Amino acid sequence: MTPSADNYAKEVSDAIAHTESYGRSPEFRRYWLGFTEESRNFRAQQTRVLGELLGRIAGTLEGWRILDVGCGDGRWLRALVELDARPEDVVGIDVSDARFDIGRAKNESVKLLKTDGVSFVFPGAHFDLVTQLVCFSNIPTQALRQHTAKEMARVLKRGGYVFWWDLPSSTAPTDSGASIEPADYFDWPLDRRPTGQYPRPSETLRYFPGRRFVGKLLDRFGHPATYTAALIGPKP
Repeated sequence: MTPSADNYAKEVSDAIAHTESYGRSPEFRRYWLGFTEESRNFRAQQTRVLGELLGRIAGTLEGWRILDVGCGDGRWLRALVELDARPEDVVGIDVSDARFDIGRAKNESVKLLKTDGVSFVFPGAHFDLVTQLVCFSNIPTQALRQHTAKEMARVLKRGGYVFWWDLPSSTAPTDSGASIEPADYFDWPLDRRPTGQYPRPSETLRYFPGRRFVGKLLDRFGHPATYTAALIGPKP
């Protein structure tokens, strides 16, 4: 381990233990990879929000080099391949390889790498897009979250973007309840979207005069936002 990794040895150990506590669970796999209502709705929302935010910048992910931080079994990377990213251009990293076998059995072309939880094994300015989905809320300390954000910025090309999807507060046992906000980690342009399990009622309305007013009224009766989505960038 590098001296930097030594500095975060306790935090990384806690993160691995937390990840593996649920990562090997058949119930976790059934719930989040199966047809449960929450799983299928959030997968649809993640794809929809990514398309809305990134679709203003690019018409396709073809040719984009993409890194997913905290990749688990690589489900998100497989979804990006379905959105025209090339398998050889996507890679996921995680502190635990507990779920790698699941992902590799589904698409062995998608690279999944175990890391030391501190240093990303990539050169600087290597990726066009870095994503993290419910990773920061599982990192056990603010210091390690800040360090992870710096590594994400380091490996991202100038003009590149970060796609963020996470809970509003930490679920890590050592830092439970701490605020998790993308603006606390990146000072680049940021388009933030509070997002729930279902679209807001206003998002389903066709155009008519007064749509904005009616939409705001209907949103009061919609499902509350439980996640924060954001497109961060371009990197200066």
